[in-house]
Amino acid sequence: VLQPQWQFIGAGQGGCIVLTAAAEAADVQLYHALTGVCAWVLELVFRGLGHREFSAGALWEFASEDIFCALVFAKGALCFQQGDWELPGVPMPDDLPELRDAVMGATLGLCGQDIAFRGFEGEDASDITERSEE
Repeated sequence: VLQPQWQFIGAGQGGCIVLTAAAEAADVQLYHALTGVCAWVLELVFRGLGHREFSAGALWEFASEDIFCALVFAKGALCFQQGDWELPGVPMPDDLPELRDAVMGATLGLCGQDIAFRGFEGEDASDITERSEE
């Protein structure tokens, strides 16, 4: 089982993902493939919508309103090319830092009321204060 670990650098400011020496080569390749697919798929959504339009709502719609799917894609994109390993021949999006910033912002926005109450538009819609009183 491949278990990436977070290794802190310096005084605990930042870090990187480290794969243990016991990791099988095939597992490491699958991990790289998964993170690459996640990064490139979200890059297509990111470029299609535009940098300013990629939001929690866009990520939620892309993931078919499935939190597990949204978090898998986000984790994969955020972990892509972030380790102590060399990946020869694996292309990386030119705007990977911007993609990571947008994905992180969208992921953190998934807990907002825009997403939580998305299915309650229309006649039955009420604001957050009315819902909290119920």
